[in-house]
Amino acid sequence: MKYIFESLNIILPILIIIITLIIIMILTIIGIKKQKSYFLTIISILIIILFLIFNINNKINQLTTLLHINKHTIIYTLTTLIGSLSTCIYARQWINENNENKNEFYIFILISSLGNILIINANNLLSLLVGIELISIPTTGLIGYSLKKKSSLKATIKYKILASISLSFIIFGISLIYITTGNITYNIIMQLVINKPLAIIGFAMIIIGLGFKLSIIPFHLWISDVYKGSSIPTINFLNTTNKIAYFYATYNLILNTFIINIHSIKIILEIMTYLSIILGNLMALSQKNIKKLLAYTSITHVGNLLLVIINSKNILSFETSIIYIINYLLNSTGILGIINLLYNKIKDKKENYPINYIKGIFWKNKIHAIMLTIIILSFAGLPTTIGFISKFYIIMLTITSNLWWLTILIIFSNIIGICYYLNIIKIIFCKKENNKNAIKINKNERLQNILIYLSTICIIFIGIYPQLIINIIKINI
Repeated sequence: MKYIFESLNIILPILIIIITLIIIMILTIIGIKKQKSYFLTIISILIIILFLIFNINNKINQLTTLLHINKHTIIYTLTTLIGSLSTCIYARQWINENNENKNEFYIFILISSLGNILIINANNLLSLLVGIELISIPTTGLIGYSLKKKSSLKATIKYKILASISLSFIIFGISLIYITTGNITYNIIMQLVINKPLAIIGFAMIIIGLGFKLSIIPFHLWISDVYKGSSIPTINFLNTTNKIAYFYATYNLILNTFIINIHSIKIILEIMTYLSIILGNLMALSQKNIKKLLAYTSITHVGNLLLVIINSKNILSFETSIIYIINYLLNSTGILGIINLLYNKIKDKKENYPINYIKGIFWKNKIHAIMLTIIILSFAGLPTTIGFISKFYIIMLTITSNLWWLTILIIFSNIIGICYYLNIIKIIFCKKENNKNAIKINKNERLQNILIYLSTICIIFIGIYPQLIINIIKINI
């Protein structure tokens, strides 16, 4: 009984998601197409978030050899669930206007969220594999939710093919490790892989597979077309929930197996990291499409996060990762929420989301234009925003690790980023001839609007007073 109670941090979130899934499926089967599934999904995710917050100080627990939970995994699970929650809120209006099938979207979100929980808490290569499959299949459904659009169909096919390829790498890697060591549990593998070339090749295969999922260079070729063909709520899910979960799964695997100490593995990670940091911003520099811009900037952000893995021996590493994840979550949620909100109001819509569609938006909706400007300045890393704090931590991490040349590379990459971020701000404040009609927010969009306000307030508050969040993180490390 005591064991079951102590394992609730793992069992209860999984049970709540499964029960919610069963209820929504029953509603779908009996023909209830109203958005009761929306409220059920929101309520279930909120219950899990509140439960994890109140139980964050519980001691480390392990559920068999498959799953392992501690303060770190709870923090990352919370961030992914917040990403799932924001996706549901952003999707409500879009689904009502564009799709007859309402329940299925939330089924996909819940199944994928279940997969995210599994890979974050994975202590075994089998649980990692099951979690990845639970994420990949419903994510394909989310990307292709508007199959009437050609770009959506193209994105679905491309994502599915590359998801299969990445999974093949991971399965092949797991097979090599099992053949060599006879085990797939993280802490046991650690003692068995030394001086075993096949096992090292296996780990390299897994990292390549996870590289596809994280869309780091050179495994990024799918991301621009997938983002272009996906809806804004789906991009929010890909950009926050999935990216954060896959990052921690990679971080957890590498740290718990100590394969970062293997020279060849570290070189592979370093090459992918450095290329992602610089080339992500260079590719974003020429983009005229908002979705593609966000796709390429996400490559740079993941590259910055991979620096934490490379410098995992540094005492600042985990603190840096949490602050950067919070920054990335708030900025992505905020900017995608505003784009989703404002784009729905524009009559002459274009499927490819050109940046120019927000030209002069300040003169139609001053409040949201100002919030969008604040979020973009945070992405650029300007002072008094959380973006500045997170980039300061990244630079401090490289300096304290004596990687001076890497510090220069990060600063150079940030300068490139500032160029296209300032261009977006210029477009926001440009005057247009047809700027007389104000953009108004209706009742159905109030919850979405509240989420945008909260994101913007947190971006400024943490930027001005970062010590509060730093103290909370230090207590829970």
